[in-house]
Order: sequence, then C-alpha cells, then structure tokens
Amino acid sequence: MHIDLDDRVVQRRLAEMLRRGQNLEPVFADIGEYLDLAHRERFDREIDPQGKAWEPLAEKTIEQKRKKGRDGGILVETGDLRDLLRYQISDDALEFGTDRIYGATQQFGDEDRGIPAREWLGFSREDMKEISDIIGDWLVGE
Repeated sequence: MHIDLDDRVVQRRLAEMLRRGQNLEPVFADIGEYLDLAHRERFDREIDPQGKAWEPLAEKTIEQKRKKGRDGGILVETGDLRDLLRYQISDDALEFGTDRIYGATQQFGDEDRGIPAREWLGFSREDMKEISDIIGDWLVGE
C-alpha cells in the first residue's frame, strides 16, 4: 500500500509560525493589554488574582481618607496604582507592573507601619488560560 500526502498546507502553516516567532512584540502587546484590563477589573472588585477579597481598611485609614476628601476604596488614594499600570515589551520580553514604590508595600505589606499585604499583582488561572489562548491564536494567525 502506498499513500501520498500533500503536506504543502502544513508546511506553509509551520513556516508562518516560525516567521511569527521571530518577532514576539505583537503578542506581548496583546498580553500586556489583557493584563492591564484584568488588573483594573480586580482593583474595581478589590480582590487578589485568586479572587480573594483584600483585607478591609482600618477605621483609622478610612477616617484619614475622609478628612482628605479621598475615595474610600482599598488601595486607592489618588488612583495612580490602578491607573498607572504599565507594560514594557521588547523582542524577547514583557514586563508588567508599576513604577510606584508603594506598589511593593501594598503587595507585600509593611509590618513596621501596620500595612497588611494585599496582593494586587499576579496571575489567576483565568489569566493563564487567556494568555495561552492569546499566544495560540497569534501563532496560527487568528
């Protein structure tokens, strides 16, 4: 028995995937945009990447915010931490986060100042699935 297969379509698709793999900046940009939206949504819901609610604010903190005429939201004073999330891409890397020093304080806490850790930066299972889908779609040119 002899079977002839025409693999030209497969060869073209593989060549296209290899070509796309030479410049990852477009897919990194798509992932960066997704991460920005996902983190903003979690900020609005006041939850960590696993869906757990952030520790409530202390009464003292709420009162200080009121005196300043500020929003009572958790991790929101001016909105910079939420609204100034950024990503930076190159041909082989994607960096996502904030340049605000207090971002680390909020993420990990500060026992000396009585600030509890409120994880705001990270990946959920849903994020990982969405990122995988973005990469898969990008590789096949969808």
